[in-house]
Parts: sequence; structure tokens; C-alpha cells
Amino acid sequence: MRVFATFTCVSAFLCAAAELRVEPSAMYGHVAVVKGGKSRFEIALCEGVRIISWIVDGNEVGFVGRIWGGDMYDRYTVDGAGGDTRFAPPETVKVLRTPSVVALRARFALAKGVLLERTLAVTDDALFLETSFVGKGRFWHAFSPHLKRKGADGPGEIRFLADGGAKVLPLDRQALAEVRLPATIAICGLAESALVFQALAPVTFSLNVWGTNIRLDMGAVYKGEPLRVCWRTVPEKECATALSADPPAFPVLRGVWEVVPSTVPPSPRPPVADIARTVGSLGVCNSNPVYMAPLAAAGIRWTRVGSFSWIACEIEEGVRDYSRADAAVAAARAAGLSVIGEMSGNPGWATRDGNLRSPPKDWEAWEKHVEQVVLRYRGRVRVWEVWNEPDLASFWTGTAADYVDLLKHAYIAAKRADPDCLVMSAGLDGSGEAYLAKILDMGAGSFCDLVGAHPYAGSAKMADRRMAIMRRILAFHKVEKPLWITEVGWQSGGWKSGPGVVADEEVKARRLSDAYPLLQERADVVCWYVGVEPGRMYGLLQPTGSAGFTLNPAWFAMRDLAISRDLDISVECPGKAVAQAGEPMLLVARVRCAQPVQAQWCGIEPEWGRVESVGVSPGQPAEIALRFLVPEYARSGQRHLLLLVQDRQGSPIASHAVELSVENEGRVCDFSLGGGWIRKIEADGQEVGKWRPAHQLCPVPGEGFLQPLRPKNLGNFDDTLKLTVGGTAAKWLDDMPATVSVPAGKRGWVSLRVRVPAEAVPGTYTLEVRASSKAFPAVVREWRGVYSIVAPSGGK
Repeated sequence: MRVFATFTCVSAFLCAAAELRVEPSAMYGHVAVVKGGKSRFEIALCEGVRIISWIVDGNEVGFVGRIWGGDMYDRYTVDGAGGDTRFAPPETVKVLRTPSVVALRARFALAKGVLLERTLAVTDDALFLETSFVGKGRFWHAFSPHLKRKGADGPGEIRFLADGGAKVLPLDRQALAEVRLPATIAICGLAESALVFQALAPVTFSLNVWGTNIRLDMGAVYKGEPLRVCWRTVPEKECATALSADPPAFPVLRGVWEVVPSTVPPSPRPPVADIARTVGSLGVCNSNPVYMAPLAAAGIRWTRVGSFSWIACEIEEGVRDYSRADAAVAAARAAGLSVIGEMSGNPGWATRDGNLRSPPKDWEAWEKHVEQVVLRYRGRVRVWEVWNEPDLASFWTGTAADYVDLLKHAYIAAKRADPDCLVMSAGLDGSGEAYLAKILDMGAGSFCDLVGAHPYAGSAKMADRRMAIMRRILAFHKVEKPLWITEVGWQSGGWKSGPGVVADEEVKARRLSDAYPLLQERADVVCWYVGVEPGRMYGLLQPTGSAGFTLNPAWFAMRDLAISRDLDISVECPGKAVAQAGEPMLLVARVRCAQPVQAQWCGIEPEWGRVESVGVSPGQPAEIALRFLVPEYARSGQRHLLLLVQDRQGSPIASHAVELSVENEGRVCDFSLGGGWIRKIEADGQEVGKWRPAHQLCPVPGEGFLQPLRPKNLGNFDDTLKLTVGGTAAKWLDDMPATVSVPAGKRGWVSLRVRVPAEAVPGTYTLEVRASSKAFPAVVREWRGVYSIVAPSGGK
């Protein structure tokens, strides 16, 4: 554990009301730690005295430094041009200490000669904020603290003055939706004390509530007088008195202001790893062999494959299965892609509590898995990423120290199997910066060649800021290792939460175009999350059928970044085509290139026809014909076909997309098969607890679980699906129907009740369900569930 010496940049002074010290910080260069009464603040000096930690009564109330959950920020506008103090380093930061107050003041030089000055002042029971501008124009400033309740079921309410009395509302979005708030508010349920907010000058503000968090947005147009607000801590029983009392006067700030360090030393970028310089910097996350070629056609050079996890290679103890990894590696190499091998997820039989997010119970067994995988793919996979986002509980239930152990043992085993391989620490997400600093303190830098990052953010600029902080942390710990981004992306209005939700696919494409040039300056490799995803989500393309796809605008944005237009190559082919179900189709492209290349089509379903690669001689035009027959049951809709042109090394140098319209006036047969979440069944057969993902529910022998199947009919006629089941857990099923009827456009429901025998051996088991259409047997979908059975408490 690294111990940091604290130092003070002001003269020594005994202060009963508030205390201040300045400390070195891995993330921010220097932070000011201020204590006043029941409150403690950590303040980033390099970001204009921004609050990065807010503690009251020992409870964290400021939800800060977490990109996924919010942050504390100050925004400003000068004549319509906006900015944020996180991105505008201050000219100077000064501190003042008197017997009654500690104050910090930052000064920023903005556009058109305008100066912004922000002051934070802390007394024994209050925090004051003041903002003022100097210059000509129309100015606006906003302060938005994100506050955190004590727990999901903890107390929470808002009290404020209205109609001459104290009104009480629950901390609830709906209750606050149509309330016009006054200038004095008390918020309870954050700590033992209540927080009372009072405006000391005209200000507008609004409250937003989500889950256990609350955001208070306050702002005002500057009209010549400083904008001032105050937060006070009072016992909850004194809220009514505090609400009705006059706000406290802004403290008098007289005395000697002394300069404190606010600049951060530059963090030089280490030399680019040789393999990244050779292969390139553009990557994507994709483990599906079917879609390697269309992703490579965008000029992508890396694919991050998750098929090397322990759970993927050894579900049953002692039985190794590399089929998924073999298929992914073969398809990637055929498409000219280099592989980043990700190992994340352990079989239940190998973990401490049966959960695949848990640390291994035997480090030697973990090393054995890593060594076997790296040895098998030696020469084909050079880069190995150890786990995914261990800073999030949804992916890792162990501690940070557990993760360092996981990384250390993986590093030792990987280097034993292939001394030339590169081991990467896991990409970190929501609170990744703080987690990186923590594991580097524990020595993680000695057990990796590369450092992973997932800088998800609301904007390209914020993603770049996150990477700058991670580089700063590495420099602080003297870890000169390249950064690789193995996930970053934005989603176009999908169901997933997070900061990266944008209005539509066009905005998503612009985010990609804006972010990549910035991030490539920080990282050797930048992988988009994700290559393939249904619906309006993160995907560069959307799957259609079993091998088809629709290209999203972000795919074209990636191609514009990746593929040079200066090459002497031409492709002549229509941009659009129409195919009728049940009728043969011919599509012809003509390719000419100054160098020898290979060209082939991709994007048709296997049952539509056969695709072959065609060689093109230098300077000689060649025809690449695609003959196919759309089946009579094909679903109407839009999709793309792609002509992929590769050089002798297999690298894509050109591609041409054809928008294909499939038309069908007859019967359309298509369906999906989903597993959803599962629910526990106790030994007496009673369903208990909440629905949850399979990997988070670990039954013990004698119990069981309810596994629903949700087939959805995507066709235009009522269909009947034939069902067959296999897998190691199939023998535990109660009666299962042989068929399920699903009306057109509707979902069906099949409830599989699994009773784990009392004599069952703890381990990992699977259910494999195959469904086929009765009307068109060629239409088949498969689904697979993975479950961990653990020993009863106290069992062996």
C-alpha cells in the first residue's frame, strides 16, 4: 500500500470552525481536504475547486466521480457558448483561512476576455458557493450536485416552504414532477443530519429523482451581483425551524489569499506497443464468427472475443471444450482480424460461492485454465485481457485485492505458456479511475503489459477526460504501460442504462466520429462496444436472420475513419436491389485494383446460396457474381449485402454495401427464442424470491428453479413450434411440452420446472432447447441456459 505524505501550502493556523489540508492525488494532482462540523469535502484543485467527495455524519451524500451515476459539476454560458469547469483548467486557485471559515477560490479565463470566479467557503455547519463574472456579455452559471440516499429502503423526503407553511413530499420523481420549488429546501434521508439548501441571490432550480439518488440543478443569469447559495447541516428534528429562518449571511472573506498548486504535470504517453503499431488501432467487441467479415469490411483490425472464459471452456469439470473459441479465432483470422482474448466468467464448480462472477476457490486451477488456453492459441492470439469490469458488482463479486490476485496468477500462467504474449488488466467502467488507483496501490502494475479501460461517458469530450485521468493515475504510480480501450460506445435510445444514450442512430454515428480521433491520442487500440446487437442499441450492425444484417450509420462512420480513399481501386455495383421471396436473384459487382486482391460477398443466409471468394489480378477488371434464392417463407424487410475486398495479407481495403429489400406477399415464418430470467423453487416446490439472471441464482441440491422460455412469432400466421431439450440439466426436468403454439406477432410461454436431486453433485449444468417451425421445418432457433449448483451451507 502506497502511503502519501500530506502537506499544507498555507501557513499553519489553528482553526476550530474548519480545517484544511492539501494532499497529492493520483487522479487530480492535488486535492484540498476540508472539514467543517459534520461535513468533510475533497475538492479537486485542477478542476476549479470542484467537489469530488462530500461526507456528512460519516455517510457519503455527494454522488461524485462516477460517470454512470452522476457527478458534481459547474456549467457556464457566455453569450450562448457553453462550458464546464471540469474542462477549463483554472488560471489560479487560492485559499483563505480565518478563525471562522476556510475558503477556496478559482479563477478562469473564458472566451472574449471574460473572467469567471468561483468561491467555496466552509464553516462549522455550512457550505457556501459564490460565482461572479467580469467582462461584457450575458452570462449563466449552474451548479448541479448529485446526492445519494442511505439506501433503497432508507428514509427519504423533501421539505420546503409553500403557502406559508412547511410542506413535506417523499423523495419521489412523480411527487416532484409538477412542483414549483421555493428558494429554501430541506432534504432528508441522506445522512443523520438534514441538508438545508437556501438561495442567497435570485436562482432557478429543479429536482430530479432516480432510484436512491437526487440531482438538484440550480442556475441563474448573472446581472452584476454574485450568485450565491448555501447548504447547511441541521438535525432532522430542526428542519421546520431551519426552513422558516432567514438564510445565513455569506461569510466575510478578508485576509491573505495564498496560492495552492492547481496544475497537473503532463503525463507522457508510453510508446505504442509494437503489435498495435503493426496491426492498427481500430477494434470492436464481437465473439460471433458469422459477423467477423462484415465488421472487418469497415476497416476494423481487432476483435475482442469473450469465448476464452473458464465457463466457456470447461462448464463440466475436467471436460475441455474449445469449440466456440476455435470458431471465433478461425473466422477472425479469415477476415483479417487480430484477436483480443477476454477471460471473464468462471464455472460455478470452480468458484467460492458457485457464482460465475466470483473469484476462483483454487488459484492453481485458475492458472491451469489460463495456461491451457494461452498455449492452445499461441501464435494466433497475442493479447489476453483478464476479466471484464471488476469495478462493477454485476461482473465481479470479489474485492479489489481478489482481482489483483486473479490478474497476478493469470499473468504468471500466461507468460509460462507464451512468453511473447501481452497480458492486459481488465477494462474498467463506472468508477474505473478510482478502482485503477486502488489496484495499482496493490501492485497490479507489475502483473500486466497493457492497461484496459472502458471510458463510457455522455460525450466524446468526457470520454477523453476519463482517459486523461487514467493516464494521470498511471504516471502517478510510475506505471509506464500502454492504455487499450476494449469497450466504448453510445446507444441510440435502447433499454440499457448509462450515460451513453443518444437520440438516434445518426447521433450515435457522430459520437463515434468525434470520439475516435480523441481516444486514439490516448490509447493504442480503441474497440467499439458492440459489433452486433439487435434493435437501437450499441451495435455497428443489427442481425437479421442467422447470418444477415442491417448496417447502422455508425458502421459507415467507422469505415470512413478506417479505410483510405486514396487507393487505386474501383468497385462498380448498384447501391440498392429488390429480391422477391421464392425467386432467384443475381447481383454482380465489377472490381478493378492496381494490386492483387480477393473479393467476396457476405450477408446472405446459408440456405439462400453459396458464397465464394474471387481473386482479382492487378489492373484486370473482374466480375464477382452473387446468385441466391430467397426462401418462400422469408420475412419482408430491409437488410444489407456487402462486397468485401481484401489484400494479400487479408486486410480489408475496400467494401461496397447494397441495400437489399426483401418482398414477400405470402406466408412469412420467423421467430425468436429467449430464456429471460429464472426463479428459485424450494425443496417443497414453492416458488420464492425474485426473478434474476441464471448466473446470479445458485440452487443447492434438493432445490430447483423455474426457467421460462419465451418464443416470439415474428411471422404473419399462427405457428406451432416443435421443442426438444438436451444438456446436462435436462434429466432434472418435470414434464415438458413437445410443442407450443404461438399466434402471429405474439409471444408464447413455456415454463420449465427444474428439480435438482438431493444427490446432485455441485457444479455447472446446461439446458439446450431447440425449436423448429411445424409449417417450415428449416426455420430453427436454439437457446442455451447455464446454471451453477452449489453445496448446501456447511456441506462439502
